[in-house]
Amino acid sequence: EIKECDWSSDVCSSDLAAYDQTLESTIYVDRAYTGGGLAKPLYLTLLHELRAREIHAVVGCIALPNDASVAIHEKCGFVKVAHFPQVGRKFGRWIDVGFWQAALSDRSLDPTPC
Repeated sequence: EIKECDWSSDVCSSDLAAYDQTLESTIYVDRAYTGGGLAKPLYLTLLHELRAREIHAVVGCIALPNDASVAIHEKCGFVKVAHFPQVGRKFGRWIDVGFWQAALSDRSLDPTPC
């Protein structure tokens, strides 16, 4: 029997041209498969594909606390860039949300105007 146990996605954060090289990413590994080493190669494959598409930056949004998700993001080169207390609701309670970012290109300034 084959069961889908993981997936990844990139989501355009905005329809504005100014943000067309920045995406928000998501990966999911079914609880039955966590701890099996699937998340890191899945995320690295997604980042490789985004580099090939010339995406400049990727942002991961994490409901906190979530030590496992933070660890995977940081192992894949993401750094924490923001922390917003009590901005989301999950399971009937307010949660903090953190944002991690990975730069995929070495372009610090793009000469093309928005």
